[in-house]
Amino acid sequence: MAPPRYKGAALGVYNTLQSLGLFAGGAFGGWVAQHWGRGALFLACALAGVLWYASAQRLSPPAEGIEEANHGIGQ
Repeated sequence: MAPPRYKGAALGVYNTLQSLGLFAGGAFGGWVAQHWGRGALFLACALAGVLWYASAQRLSPPAEGIEEANHGIGQ
């Protein structure tokens, strides 16, 4: 939904944060597995999934103007 002139920057920020999230999740998962075992790792992943689902329930649909942000893509 970024304006056309900021799409490259928005994608760069998105991809950078995605990569940092992969690193942090892998590092945290390895740490949990090393200290408490695979069962605890499964529970930590289940808890993360429940927290993600609970936070996603609070999201609302995009505001008006989504058609303008897409610039006719997908129509």
